[in-house]
Amino acid sequence: MDHLGIDHFIAVGWSMGGPYAAACAALLPDRVQGFALIAPAPIGLDEVGGAERMGKAWAWQLARDDPWQLADTFTRLGLEARRNPSLAVELFSLELSQPELDAMSRSDVQAEFLATIVEATRQGAIGLVDDLRVEMQPWGFDPRAIDRPGFVWQGDEDTFSTPAMAKQWGENVAGLQVRILPGEGHLFPFSWTNDILDALARFS
Repeated sequence: MDHLGIDHFIAVGWSMGGPYAAACAALLPDRVQGFALIAPAPIGLDEVGGAERMGKAWAWQLARDDPWQLADTFTRLGLEARRNPSLAVELFSLELSQPELDAMSRSDVQAEFLATIVEATRQGAIGLVDDLRVEMQPWGFDPRAIDRPGFVWQGDEDTFSTPAMAKQWGENVAGLQVRILPGEGHLFPFSWTNDILDALARFS
């Protein structure tokens, strides 16, 4: 933000980006006007059993216990995204809820997914695995210390995070508005972009 010459901003984090947006709100209270957590990773991932309570727990457990095996899995997915995009989409779509499958059937969502996994694995996938491992370490801030206005939105058919995780944020961050979206999965921001932007505008 200093490099861009931006003094004040709104922090938004989707999925694993949620804790980063919360970190900004906690550690930069004079600069963050508000923050939004979109289907965020939960508080307490560094605790015993943190990986096991996640959606797609197998990935979090591998990241913790056998990171190179998970990196190999992500690398293979990235290779398929390059040479056989439809198969990569099919593989990613395993164990998704119906709303998530509906989202993945859209060409724009598929294009975003393929571009993301190709770029994320371009120099190898261990960095992607490290992203999970970082979130299972102490975060360096207390969510209860956040005093910036914010909201968390969460789909009730999300296979990556759960309404209970969103409500946990609400229980730990004073004044955080929690909204559970019926019939929505982890990919709801593709359909709710304008609603999210309208909600964020209230912080400006």
